[in-house]
Amino acid sequence: MADVSYYSITHWTSPQLSARPVDDRGGYGAFANAPIATGEVLAAWGSEIGTGEQLAHNPAFIQTHSLQIEENNWQLPSLQERDAGHFSPYLQRRIDRWRQKQFAASRPAVNGRASTTHITS
Repeated sequence: MADVSYYSITHWTSPQLSARPVDDRGGYGAFANAPIATGEVLAAWGSEIGTGEQLAHNPAFIQTHSLQIEENNWQLPSLQERDAGHFSPYLQRRIDRWRQKQFAASRPAVNGRASTTHITS
């Protein structure tokens, strides 16, 4: 394991969880090893927030053990199609709003005013 002592990293995962490969999705998923009570804390993950460019300058260990929160990546139509139905409710609402803005921006103006159509889900 790489020496990461100079990084501010704090994370914890409940022993009731295990990581297993998810072949049809790629990567890994978290799976319950035992019953989990409502409200039980299962994971805590923390570090410092940085840009994708900053992350690229970190050691491979840090890069592969990081969570991506970069704003622009959820806007890729290919990613939205590939991962449809697997986004958190929060992110799905953001995707829906982004799509609505994209759709409205692509509509021609009518009578000198932008034409908008509201999409709700």
